[in-house]
Amino acid sequence: MRDVIVIGGGPAGLHAARRLAANGHDVEVLEEHMSAGVPVHCTGIVAPEVFDEFAVPRSSILNELRRVRIHSPGGQVVQYLTERVEAVVVDRRLFDRSLRDLAAASGAQISMGSRVTGVETGEKSAVVRCAGGEERKARVCVLATGAAYALHRDLGLGLPPLFLNCAQAELPADLTPDVEIHTGHAIAPKGFAWLVPVRRSAGQHSRVGLMCEGNAGAYFEQLLLRLKRLDPQAAREVKPRLGILPLAPIRKTYGNRFLVAGDAAGLVKPTTGGGIFYGMISADIAAAVLSEALRLDRLDDERLSRYQDLWKSRLMEEIEAQLTLRLLMQKLTDNEMEDIFDLWATDGLMPLIRKTVTFNHYRKVIAAVTRYPAMRKILFH
Repeated sequence: MRDVIVIGGGPAGLHAARRLAANGHDVEVLEEHMSAGVPVHCTGIVAPEVFDEFAVPRSSILNELRRVRIHSPGGQVVQYLTERVEAVVVDRRLFDRSLRDLAAASGAQISMGSRVTGVETGEKSAVVRCAGGEERKARVCVLATGAAYALHRDLGLGLPPLFLNCAQAELPADLTPDVEIHTGHAIAPKGFAWLVPVRRSAGQHSRVGLMCEGNAGAYFEQLLLRLKRLDPQAAREVKPRLGILPLAPIRKTYGNRFLVAGDAAGLVKPTTGGGIFYGMISADIAAAVLSEALRLDRLDDERLSRYQDLWKSRLMEEIEAQLTLRLLMQKLTDNEMEDIFDLWATDGLMPLIRKTVTFNHYRKVIAAVTRYPAMRKILFH
């Protein structure tokens, strides 16, 4: 019987495995796909601080991002240019493989092509059932399945209370030199669409996607046609990756002999849906809590509740501020969105944003913007 089984080989699962194995624990990662980082689930935008904070090689960085152009429903465009590089685009395959190699180098066993079909926790162990009927046992398990929630019922867990549908594809086309954000109910109701430039050795690519309420695949096809940068036949032939995007944490992220990390716990940025940074923070905290609990042989619900206390202490103020803004923005009409773009273009709102925003920390800018009189009038009418 192992000390820990980690279910899921994405950033949160691999980073937790790395930390636990480095602490001397017997760890196995079960990943259903045969290759790390495949299929690609996210846009792959992270802050450079991720590489320093989590000691990850920078070899997966494709290009830096410095400018974003935000489009209103009616066609207004606001441009935001950063003085320093606050975000980079990564190759998710290389990024995840780097994390896999780091986990393996620390002593974790990585089992690719191992699809988990069920989990049970008891008084003495966690039992993980794999496709084909094979069972594995561990003293404790970490659920890091990303935005997939089939195993949550086994552990008595709920689903994220807020989520949107999403669709994304990477196209071998030079659709945009800068990041573009497109808003409006006709484009992505309750969400937004994005275009992100990707520079590869094989040439210029663009990651195109959206998060929305409703049929993300249909809105994605309409988005490509609306952009008019591909001919209609080429646009219809693009098959995006579809999924759901959690935007709020599940109620309970721990239990007897298990913890839940990353997207599986709904630990993402509610504003953008970005999950890599929060996922790896939660993995760090999970590994620290489990290392202590394993040494004490205290893996019960009460002991592991410390994990939720700690990630809330680190992340909850940010999450709550971002949730507040998201829920307010989701209620706006397209005309009210135009009013906000008018403020950006003609008022003092943009200098305030520049002064308070950073890529991974939005609470200060949200507090400043929601206190701004003209903005408050729109948001809280």
